[in-house]
Parts: sequence; C-alpha cells; structure tokens
Amino acid sequence: MPVTAAGAAGSTRLDALSIRATEETELPALLAMTERHEGRESARLLRGWWAHPAATWATVRAEAKSPSPAGFYLLLALGAEDLDDPDVNGDPAGAAAVGWLAGHGGLRAGERALLVGAWLGRDTYQDVSAVQTLITLQLTHHYLAAEHRPTLTLPPFADPEFWADGCAYTDFDRLPQSDFTVGGRSYGTYVHDWRRTPPLAWLSLLCERESAADPLAVAALAEPVGTLRVLDAETFAAGVREGLRGLGRVGGLRGSILLRSRAVASRAGQGSGPDERAAALSALLRETAAELQAAPRDRRAHRALHHTYIQPAGTQQRAADLLGLPMSTYRRHLAAGVNRLTEELWRRELDS
Repeated sequence: MPVTAAGAAGSTRLDALSIRATEETELPALLAMTERHEGRESARLLRGWWAHPAATWATVRAEAKSPSPAGFYLLLALGAEDLDDPDVNGDPAGAAAVGWLAGHGGLRAGERALLVGAWLGRDTYQDVSAVQTLITLQLTHHYLAAEHRPTLTLPPFADPEFWADGCAYTDFDRLPQSDFTVGGRSYGTYVHDWRRTPPLAWLSLLCERESAADPLAVAALAEPVGTLRVLDAETFAAGVREGLRGLGRVGGLRGSILLRSRAVASRAGQGSGPDERAAALSALLRETAAELQAAPRDRRAHRALHHTYIQPAGTQQRAADLLGLPMSTYRRHLAAGVNRLTEELWRRELDS
C-alpha cells in the first residue's frame, strides 16, 4: 500500500497515534465503524474472522483524544492449504483472492499470500489521513520485517482509481481479477509479488524513484521477469533429478529448469548468463549434497548419492559394489539421498 503523509482529511497527528493487537472488547467498536462506512454485510463478514487462525487484527488508538479505537486493520495469511477453506471462500474478498491464486498467482509449500481483509479509519475511512499513514507503515513492517514474510501481498481499496498512482509508485500492480463486491459496493485489489521484487530490491527501487525526475520510468526489475520462474515443489523436484543426471556431462546443466530458479539466480548474480547459472547450479548441487554427510542420519544416503552423481562410479551396479550393498539396499539409500537433497534445495529456494 502506498505511504502518504497525513493530510487535512485527518485531524489527528501521526505522533499522537499508536497501534497494537486488537482486544476482544474492542471488536464491537470495530464492527460498528465498518458498518458505518461499508455496510452491515461487511461488518457481518468481518465478525466471522475473529479468532480465525489465518487472521491478524490490529487497532489504531489516539489515547489522548478518545478512548475508542481510531481505526484498525485485518490481515489474512493464506497458504496453499487455505485455498479450499470454506471460511476463506465464504468471504467475497477471500474467494476473489483464492480464485486468482489458484489460477495465476501460484503458492508453493510454505508460502503465504497476505490479503488485507479490511483497513479503515473511524472518521476518515480510507482517505489520506494520519490513521491511513500509520496503518500503511505498519503493513510495510509486516511485508519487510515479520517473522514469516509474505510471498504476495493483496490490498483492496474502496476507491482503487484514487490509489492507482501511489500503488504504481510502490510497485503494486492492479489486479482486476481479484476485485469483489460486498453489500452492493465494489472493491478493487492490487498485488505485489515479493518473489519478483524481494524486500531489499523493493527498498532500493523506492530510493531510486524518490530521487528520479520521472519515478515510474525507473524499472522495478533490472532483468526481465521471464528470466526467473516461480516453480512448484513437484516441478522443482523433477528439476533436481534432471540436474543430478546432467551433473557429470559437459553442458548437461545448460537446459535445466533450475537455471531460472531464484536460488540459482541469486547465487550466480544479477545479469548472469546460462554458463554462469549452470556453474552456480553445479556448485549448489555439490555443496548441498556434501552437507548431508555431516548429519549421521543422512550419511548412508549421502554415500549413495555421492558415488552415483557427484563422483560417479560409472553404473549403479558399480556404485552398489563400491558401497558393499545389495542393489535393493543401494537403491533405497539413493532414493533417500535424492529426497533429502531436494528438501534442502527447496528450503533454499523458499528462503531466497
């Protein structure tokens, strides 16, 4: 969401506000302000998210001026396992986000899409104000510094056209596929994919745009989006197996789908070509395989992996003989080694 300075629309100064986790005793006031600005249906839907495991509530307060909440927001952290949740699909905002995520957004295991389920000020709703600014700053903290940072962020707006320039400036793209209607009122959604432009790259982008004569002329990425690919777990695992088979051959990694993974691209460096990425992938496979040797439970799997792909014995039968194992036992150890290697590489991909 775009960061703005508090304007005339909000009479409360930013430094007079605080934000904290919502208490249940505050819920009636939050629902009342929602009904006032968005209608009874929005308030009813909002009430259903209280205590839901995907929900995070926060209340804005202006202690010196009023004991009642000055505003609030609700965040919904949605993983791949939540796409079939009836609570999520029963809310038009959740259903619209799920529809896009299932068809286009793509969530891999362990990834989360952060849907802003609600955000508003008691007196100013979603207008530019101190409350709006504080909520935006707090949401930015969630994007950048939360323990479990989101993969995608989807904020909705009651007046999406008003916020178009601010969202474009902060690299949030308009997502009409996730627009929705509640109680006869339409809302427009924007999205930022943190896999495309991670937090540090995003902050760098904003710094460059801050000093540019034409901020939007500063590209969000130094390289085309197509050079990276968001891989699901199954495709990634197939890429690991293919990469292991090509590891000992000249040019065997040049066509690997993993060359477009974020873990390989970040290791090879910005603007790297196919040869540099192939070398990075080779090093990543070898180093990760070597790390398995350090864990006692993985040593037998590592030995099978090592003599099959890292320093191949030539054939699987020769590898089994070298290890002094029956073929069936060798193959079991090898399968375990490939699985453990894939798990470690996938963890690095998600961390990247």
